[in-house]
Amino acid sequence: MDSESNVELRKCPFCGGKAEHGDHIDVIPIYDSGAYIDADTYYREWTGCKNCQIWFYNGEDEEEGITVERWNNRADFKRDDEKEKLNMIMEE
Repeated sequence: MDSESNVELRKCPFCGGKAEHGDHIDVIPIYDSGAYIDADTYYREWTGCKNCQIWFYNGEDEEEGITVERWNNRADFKRDDEKEKLNMIMEE
């Protein structure tokens, strides 16, 4: 993930904590009649918050860096706006 490695990650929208990015290989064993015959391997990339256990994962055929893009381009909650609307309703 060379092109994305210098990109700063936005903070977690739930706890405000630091987001992390990494990757790993998933190994899925293949069995036939109970006997192991082979394994499929998939490269998995993730971006998210370990504290909240919120993750974005890439799909099997998706490009490298997509999880960072999704994490940083997500919609955030507008808590202040929501509080103002609620206060207006409560005052009516």
